[in-house]
Amino acid sequence: RAMMLEAKKPFSADDEVAFELFAKTAAYYLRATSLVREFNSSSFEFFLHELLSGHIDSEKNETDIASYLFVRPDDSMVMLVFGRRYGDVAPTSMQEVRNGLQELFENSVSFIFEGNVVLFINLREQGDKMIRQLGRAAAYMRRNKLYCGVSRRFDSFHYVPQLYRQTADCCRLGSE
Repeated sequence: RAMMLEAKKPFSADDEVAFELFAKTAAYYLRATSLVREFNSSSFEFFLHELLSGHIDSEKNETDIASYLFVRPDDSMVMLVFGRRYGDVAPTSMQEVRNGLQELFENSVSFIFEGNVVLFINLREQGDKMIRQLGRAAAYMRRNKLYCGVSRRFDSFHYVPQLYRQTADCCRLGSE
């Protein structure tokens, strides 16, 4: 919602028309903004976005992050980053890709960040299923023109922003 307050003079009809135009323009841009679309009103996804952006001190908040992601202290994780080559036209949106990957990798945490689908996979929970899931993911990637970067294994969220950057760069380089 937008609000307009009178200051030194009463509103004129032109002021109201200009304000209405401003409000409609702002609403259009907010709907078009990728952040608003990607979060789907989810504070969980916003939290993950802030984590990868480096806006959350991951060393100081390690326990909170682990509990938020339902990770035990001794769990190991990997991050998968799925993206497309710039300009590739594919039959599915990244939101649909995210939903499909979430079905393939059960119990993973997925979200969209910088136009990529990011998955956090708990290796303890996935266990032997991981090889089968990666095989199905390869076929899914071919159908949807996707590239994937896989992070090294990690058990601390301290370096997650740097791990994301490395993994996303691998994904991008693999697509070139």
